[in-house]
Amino acid sequence: MTLKELRKSRKMTLEQVSVGTNISQSTISKLERGQLPLHEDNKNALENFYGESFEYVEVPTYTEYLKLKEQYEKLQQDYNDLMLKYQTQFYDLQDIKKIALKY
Repeated sequence: MTLKELRKSRKMTLEQVSVGTNISQSTISKLERGQLPLHEDNKNALENFYGESFEYVEVPTYTEYLKLKEQYEKLQQDYNDLMLKYQTQFYDLQDIKKIALKY
């Protein structure tokens, strides 16, 4: 179970966890997404709040986050390249139609 899944299974908001742990909502969100490492003080606060050990709770590592971000950016670039190619082909077809209509 991930940190976010644990929070959602308890039907809790980031705000509720933040108030109960004295960890900012931004930090909790970043921990859930793997944008920050889970330091011992935050780990202890979250374990105390949830009342269970985090031994089996999956917290994404920052390295995993960076890999996912890189994959996302690659997909975004591929999408942009395809859209540019499509637009170029579309305009080429429009030009061909204009030329054909002249004759």
